[in-house]
Amino acid sequence: MHLPVTFLNGEFATMDDMKISVVDQGFTMGVHAMDLTRTFSHKLFRLEHHVRRLYRTLHTLRIDSGISMEDMVRLSDELAEKNSAHIAADEEFGLIHFVTPGTTPGYHVGPGPIEPTVGMHCFALNLGGNYDNYQTGIHVVTARVRHQPPECMDPKLKVRSRLYWFVADNEAHLVDPKATALVLDLEGNIAECHGSNFLIVQDGKILSPTTRNMLEGVTWRTTLELAEKVGIPVEIRNITPHEAYNADEAFITSSSICTMPVTKLDNLQIGDGKPGPIVKRLLEAWSELVGYDVVARCKQLHDRNLEQAAR
Repeated sequence: MHLPVTFLNGEFATMDDMKISVVDQGFTMGVHAMDLTRTFSHKLFRLEHHVRRLYRTLHTLRIDSGISMEDMVRLSDELAEKNSAHIAADEEFGLIHFVTPGTTPGYHVGPGPIEPTVGMHCFALNLGGNYDNYQTGIHVVTARVRHQPPECMDPKLKVRSRLYWFVADNEAHLVDPKATALVLDLEGNIAECHGSNFLIVQDGKILSPTTRNMLEGVTWRTTLELAEKVGIPVEIRNITPHEAYNADEAFITSSSICTMPVTKLDNLQIGDGKPGPIVKRLLEAWSELVGYDVVARCKQLHDRNLEQAAR
């Protein structure tokens, strides 16, 4: 089996050769900036947007990666090209960037300064696994744990240190093992889902939570741009669970799924319980943007997976 090519501290290597010290601050203190960029037709989508977000996080965390944004974009494209040849033409992959401050000072030995840990790796996206959810919608469950308030850590920071998401997922999965966790802010307004933004549709208008309590997703931003392009009005404001329970439609946005319908929230049916026309129009707009039918591609890969499993 082909091992993915990775990048770590200036060197390209296979996944087996990517080794990070157990005393790296990414492990000992959870200081770990990251971002995820996916491909469409094996080309990294809006890579510059993701790299800029990564570097904004690094600037706030006061971590110098030692690599310019321009070089990070170039290296990312180079890594994607190295991995692209080993992934089927109709499949896609994601590219992870990650940066830590390097070795924990108390464990550092040697006369030299502590250097940051800078890495990238690629992984295949299981797009076929999304197909059934596009047809039926997903179940989102509100967790008891609340979103980390911006007074503690700004949600615009794209980082790995999100212990509360682990707790939220566990709570949601007690209700439904397949559910996606949703958290509220301290005032009871909807914040975001784990790894995705949550939006609703009411009277033909898309309503999105404010960015005070959620990550400004690149896919979220792209979806709002597509909505504007096709004439769907958008309003960004606080949204309560009560409004979401009574919405005409709901959906989440993230890199791997683009736009995914939500048909059940906390075991309550949203709208008529089926993916609605606004979400379908957004998926059509996504398909026009990326050059192929997003849902049809998932069906193709889904059917292939079933055929392979039956052999």
